[in-house]
Amino acid sequence: LVRNSAMFRSIQAAKLARVLAGGHTPEISETWYTDQIAALRVWSDKTQIPVLTVALPDHTQADPSQCTQYLAEKDCNDQETAYARIRQALSQSGLTWVDGQQIYASSGRPHFMGGDRDSGHPTPEGHRVLARGLQPVVEKMLGAK
Repeated sequence: LVRNSAMFRSIQAAKLARVLAGGHTPEISETWYTDQIAALRVWSDKTQIPVLTVALPDHTQADPSQCTQYLAEKDCNDQETAYARIRQALSQSGLTWVDGQQIYASSGRPHFMGGDRDSGHPTPEGHRVLARGLQPVVEKMLGAK
């Protein structure tokens, strides 16, 4: 899985690089998030399997006040806008959801940007913080004590 996942990410990165090199920045449809979440809600209702969704910010948005230390202000603003769109879609979805930005902030060390300037994936510590933050929500959903 790791090998195939890494290969897939490499292929996708190469495709994106070609698109960006041509001067085109891909735009996500305004309804993409809501459409995806609505489909998940339909599946959950149909199967009666509860779903817990987690909004994860780009990790420069884990503490937005630190973002410009790593990225241009425009990129920080774009990330903030995208994350607000995700949170809004989840809050209107009827699904149980958790705001990853709040988990990061409550950890006392809210910035988990990868050392390679990768703003889209948690560092190992970021994964641990998320797991600790999700534990009480998951236990509650499962009826654990």
